[in-house]
Amino acid sequence: MLVATTDDLTIIDDVSNTTYDTNHNIITGCNHNYLIENRHFPSMSAIIEETKLSRQPVYNNLKTGLKAKHNSLVQGENEIMTMKAL
Repeated sequence: MLVATTDDLTIIDDVSNTTYDTNHNIITGCNHNYLIENRHFPSMSAIIEETKLSRQPVYNNLKTGLKAKHNSLVQGENEIMTMKAL
């Protein structure tokens, strides 16, 4: 709703980054739990049913992965983990 009430591109990008990061965490958590319980990756319909997210955010997240435009928070987390591993 905030995006619809403002023209400030910084606010719009911040909301998009936060939304992507939240959806990413929900989807990866679902994938992790499913892998532990079933020893294989879930289908898209299983992810949608478990997370209660719509089809489009799940599809976009799985399709783009780390190359997504709005995953700056996820990329930052990956950089930190990579540096700690080295």
